[in-house]
Amino acid sequence: MPQPLTTAPERAQLLANGEARAAGRAIDPVPVVRLFTPDAHVTWLLAALDPADGDTAWGLIDLGLGMPAQGTVKLSDLASIVGRSSGPYCVTSISGPSARCRNTPAWPSRTGPSRTEPRAL
Repeated sequence: MPQPLTTAPERAQLLANGEARAAGRAIDPVPVVRLFTPDAHVTWLLAALDPADGDTAWGLIDLGLGMPAQGTVKLSDLASIVGRSSGPYCVTSISGPSARCRNTPAWPSRTGPSRTEPRAL
């Protein structure tokens, strides 16, 4: 069974944005979730979910060619894709506090000063 691509809060926000679009309101929503295939370098920035079927997402799609376009995609189709690494996606919550892939281990913490911090001589 494929792992869900969105959390319950993300899905709720996607549906709310989709309902606003379906009602004809002029909205420019911020993407809610970012999906990325490490194998193919394809990225989806999803901003809304069609409330009629709950499966058709709308957002910005970059097929890795440097020519992003707005479009729709079925979440069920995306969930069934598995790349060479046997892991379908890096899923990043854009609206939440975490800016890392939630289906991968946490980034290691830095042990030294950052490059932007001044160093004592």
